[in-house]
Amino acid sequence: MTGSRDDRYRVALMLEAVARIRDDLGRFGFEDLADARSDGRKIVRSDLIDLVEPAESLSRAFVRAHPHLDIERLRNLRNKQLVHDYPDLDPEDVWTFLKSELDSVERVLKHAKFPK
Repeated sequence: MTGSRDDRYRVALMLEAVARIRDDLGRFGFEDLADARSDGRKIVRSDLIDLVEPAESLSRAFVRAHPHLDIERLRNLRNKQLVHDYPDLDPEDVWTFLKSELDSVERVLKHAKFPK
């Protein structure tokens, strides 16, 4: 899967994840994210995985066409905090992403142009 149609599907999955994240942030806060036993932490972590996993497979053409989408940041979230424990999620970094960077990710995805 590397074509424009596949990118559209991945972007749709990512936007669905953003919507779930926003909904869940209405119920959970930083304290939940900081508590390793919190259901809120597990839920938000799962939502974030749903956001970053499709980003891993976006085509090179799509990534080049959207330089404001920080793919490296998404990969680092995935690899260093969400999927592989290094040693575990950094609540402050994830909270910064959620509060300061998620809007930008959503904006790029909503206005995405799909290379042919």
